[in-house]
Amino acid sequence: MSAARFLRAKVIGVVLLASALIIAIATIVPRGEGAPKADSADVGELTEVATNHFTRLATIMVEGRQVAQNSYDFCEVDSIEPKVNGVLFSQAVENHRQELAQMGEKYSSSRSDVTIDNIVPQADGTIRAVATETTYLTTEGSGIETGYSTRHNLVFSPTPGGGWKLLHDEYLEPTGLLSLGEAESLVSSRP
Repeated sequence: MSAARFLRAKVIGVVLLASALIIAIATIVPRGEGAPKADSADVGELTEVATNHFTRLATIMVEGRQVAQNSYDFCEVDSIEPKVNGVLFSQAVENHRQELAQMGEKYSSSRSDVTIDNIVPQADGTIRAVATETTYLTTEGSGIETGYSTRHNLVFSPTPGGGWKLLHDEYLEPTGLLSLGEAESLVSSRP
């Protein structure tokens, strides 16, 4: 065996040994205490928190903002909701509900389903998730169900009791409870 072949074999051996060592360390060494964790139980909890959030907002289309605020703890929702043309999202939805009502379109019930598409634990302990919201509104009188589906970028923070709280809700598509023009203003210009 020539010296060049011997040296090449040694280099390949060292690289393979180093790679195996890195993989072994990564699988054996536990994550630090402060490292965020996300597991299948979290997906269920995050889905529940997100579903409650979207249900609260859809309730505005049925009952109006004031009734919805009295029925739910909207302080939490108001603290994270974006503004649409300078107006809080929930107020913009209320305005749209009133415009539709003037045209004869009213809703008798709503329901929301959420699918967490992916979750990414962040170094600060929060979880960033992409979720798909599907909300259905039942038209008053006819009972016909209409609806929409849209994706959101959500940020959740752990609570002292071991649960999760929604910190941020960003629309990824221009659809939802608002008119198209208003919904488009909610979508981030980021890719």
